[in-house]
Amino acid sequence: MVLIGSVSLIESVFTIHFYPGKSEQMGVELLDFVTRNNLQTLNVAGTRGSKEPEVYRFALEILKEALATQSSTTMGGPGEG
Repeated sequence: MVLIGSVSLIESVFTIHFYPGKSEQMGVELLDFVTRNNLQTLNVAGTRGSKEPEVYRFALEILKEALATQSSTTMGGPGEG
């Protein structure tokens, strides 16, 4: 299973691939990729769930980690609510 995030601009396509065992912090890598490339839309693609039933859970976990990382970096410290 490969999770691909990409966006097409006039002449540019940014792509990142994830697969089980790639790294311990795929969500952080995804957030860095989105931020670094100033992406507004993320297209998630992979094999069909009927061919790889775990693909949905794998993609969901990476997205959840990325969103949790984003939330923790954009939230203020104690008393900054």
